[in-house]
Amino acid sequence: GAFAGIQLAANVAGGANVLTRDFGFQAATPRSITGRLWNDTNRNGAVNAGETGFAGVTVEVLSIVAGAGTISATNGSNTITGTGTNFTALNPGDPILINGVAYVVQNVASNTSLTLTKLYTGSTAGGLAWSRPSAVLLTTTTNASGDYTFSGLSAATHIVRVTDTTERLTGYGSTFDVLSGNFAVGGKFT
Repeated sequence: GAFAGIQLAANVAGGANVLTRDFGFQAATPRSITGRLWNDTNRNGAVNAGETGFAGVTVEVLSIVAGAGTISATNGSNTITGTGTNFTALNPGDPILINGVAYVVQNVASNTSLTLTKLYTGSTAGGLAWSRPSAVLLTTTTNASGDYTFSGLSAATHIVRVTDTTERLTGYGSTFDVLSGNFAVGGKFT
């Protein structure tokens, strides 16, 4: 099982008994993430009457790991600089978390410099921790209403990413921050 091999050391010397090597377990509480992709025809970021979902769009949920080194960020700027960072492991479109807030990488200039697709909104600071996506945990496809659900997740921070491998969103653009909640998609790109 998942816990096979868990061990605790016990030093038994001189006829002593060790009575404190107990293993307590509890039932895991499954977590889930649910959302919707829809055609946001009025571009307000809310599902309104007559706005239909996008069926058959692929969506992934990813685990998060701490990024190497620390970063410096300036409020109102989209340039991030790093110390001891490995930004070249990132690609444009990858999400990163800065102080728990999701941003999207626009461009990677070097191991220590990248730009975001939107301006950094936190306090100007250096020595900040950052996180990046790690492994894809689950992949699903939206149903006829554009809804998706990921179940059985651990209690942790996750990132949901629209991959659209079936290209059902070709020509559409996001109408608000896709990392903050439901995915609103509306308006054709020109």
